[in-house]
Amino acid sequence: MHGHFAHAIILDQLVGNSYWLTRIQDVKNYCLSCPSCQRNASRGVSTTLQPIVKFSPMEMMGMSYIEPISPASSLTSAAYIIIAVDYFTQFS
Repeated sequence: MHGHFAHAIILDQLVGNSYWLTRIQDVKNYCLSCPSCQRNASRGVSTTLQPIVKFSPMEMMGMSYIEPISPASSLTSAAYIIIAVDYFTQFS
């Protein structure tokens, strides 16, 4: 490992090259113990919330899902629910 990168970047570089059971925690601890990483780490900039501007239907959609429901529907054996909402019309 070289340079001073965030733990996510280092983990991405390790994928496919090396593996050990405590890899994720070890990399996080390495980044937390590195003085240069702590000095140069980017800090998230706090900003105010901005409105979502929509001009027409179907321009922007939001999707989510509900984890396995129990019991699953006996007619289709469906165990998940997918939810899609149009932000302009709020039609789901």
